Amino acid sequence: MTKIICSPGSYIQGPGELKKLAGYYSQLGSKGAYLIVDAFILKTYKDEIISSFEAENIPYSINEFGGECSIHP
Repeated sequence: MTKIICSPGSYIQGPGELKKLAGYYSQLGSKGAYLIVDAFILKTYKDEIISSFEAENIPYSINEFGGECSIHP
């Protein structure tokens, strides 16, 4: 069975970086972002993520990660 993982070309970590999330996204596009976020991050940082996209006027959909990223046979 073929196994493939596609991961980001860069990784950013540091104080206040989630507030800049939409700014980083705008370098890729501005049509809208589909965000998949784990439960802890969503609970802890949801307001920061939302305010980032609203400040940049970029449409977004934020969704909690359900624990599976692939279909099991």
